[in-house]
Amino acid sequence: MTKIVIWATNEKEEKQLLTLELKPKENKVEICSIPEKDVNDQLEADLIGKWKKNEAVEFPATTTKIDRPLSISESVLPDNIKVEKGGDLIRRARTEWPVIVLSYKLNDLYENELGDIKTKVDSLSAFSGDVFDELKGFWGKVQGQIRDRSLLRTHSESLKETTNELFDSLKKMRASLDKEYRSASADLKKTFNTQLDEIEAKIETGRFSAIFDELKKIQNEFKSGKFTKGDRTQLWNRIDGAFKKIKEKKYGANADSGGNRLQKRYDGLLTAMDKMEQSIGRDKNDLNFQNKRINNADGQLEAQLREAKLLMIEERIRSKEEKLADMQKTKAELETKLEAQKLKEAKREKEKEIKAKIAEDIKSKQEARAEDAPKLTALGNALSTAKVQGSKPAAPAAPVTPVAPVAPTAEKVSTPTAEVKAEASADDSFTHAVNTAIAVNSIKSSEEE
Repeated sequence: MTKIVIWATNEKEEKQLLTLELKPKENKVEICSIPEKDVNDQLEADLIGKWKKNEAVEFPATTTKIDRPLSISESVLPDNIKVEKGGDLIRRARTEWPVIVLSYKLNDLYENELGDIKTKVDSLSAFSGDVFDELKGFWGKVQGQIRDRSLLRTHSESLKETTNELFDSLKKMRASLDKEYRSASADLKKTFNTQLDEIEAKIETGRFSAIFDELKKIQNEFKSGKFTKGDRTQLWNRIDGAFKKIKEKKYGANADSGGNRLQKRYDGLLTAMDKMEQSIGRDKNDLNFQNKRINNADGQLEAQLREAKLLMIEERIRSKEEKLADMQKTKAELETKLEAQKLKEAKREKEKEIKAKIAEDIKSKQEARAEDAPKLTALGNALSTAKVQGSKPAAPAAPVTPVAPVAPTAEKVSTPTAEVKAEASADDSFTHAVNTAIAVNSIKSSEEE
């Protein structure tokens, strides 16, 4: 980030659109101020979308330009200019831009040193081990600065590109040694392929945790191995594929740890917090490293660079800790929502259980009634029949014909007539049917209750 577009106000409270561009070679900041009345939407969009990408944009004639020396201890803006929003960008620029300037100066030193080595390589007619070692030592020193992030990516890539060209020139002179290097890479590749074949066979039937640890060990050994570019790419693809296969076997092709949208958001937040904490930890380690190395700096330029990096890292840690604090607040809010959701789901499950139990009871009673229905129907029919028989009128008595009195016999006195027996039988059937119906109705009422 060497260009900034931001709104600000001057000492007269007049709103202005500012463009800030770092000039690392001159160790200064070029500030252009455009009055608000001369800024339209198109100009603002061009400055943000084109000018920041180093494309040409025409500034209005009313633009005021000032150059401000870059200082670690002072803001990149004059005291009379106040930004409306984006103060964090200005603070970052104050700590990061001095690092960029010093990186440019350090790059100039390395460019000059690399130029001397290039002159030696171009003058060689045969391979020279001394020049090769010198170039190797130079690249080791540059790599140290790349690891410390003391060089910008564009600078490190430019140095790397030129260094690789010189290495290629020397390797062409060292054809026989290069052949041995390729042979060693092929042998080492064969060894790793054998190990990976065994790992892939174990994935089908083995314990995933143990296989994962074994694969991690192979990966660490692979990183320290010396391979050609092609061999390294092929082996890396196999190792990466084995890791993916283990995860697929263990968790499934579409494994998803989140049960719902809220849980997924919570899990994602935990992952982001973990990454942020790790990032802060790396920055703190880097800060400790710079503090230890600042007293052993190789020259004043490196000491200045490390001091500037200390300020940049401290600002980076401060910004990340603020974001982590916001994440922790969000985490607490999500935990509260998740707890409420769990209670709600538990209540819903309880209600489902009660409803299922009620439905089961109703079904059982309905089945019981269905089984008793034929019996009740039969009893009802019996009751109806008994009522009909009990209420049937008796046949009219035959007229009595006067006869002479006859002395009663024993047989006639003790034997009832046929009509009296029939009436008694009907009365008994009716009474039995009524009693039975009353009992059945009592049982039915009890079941319904």
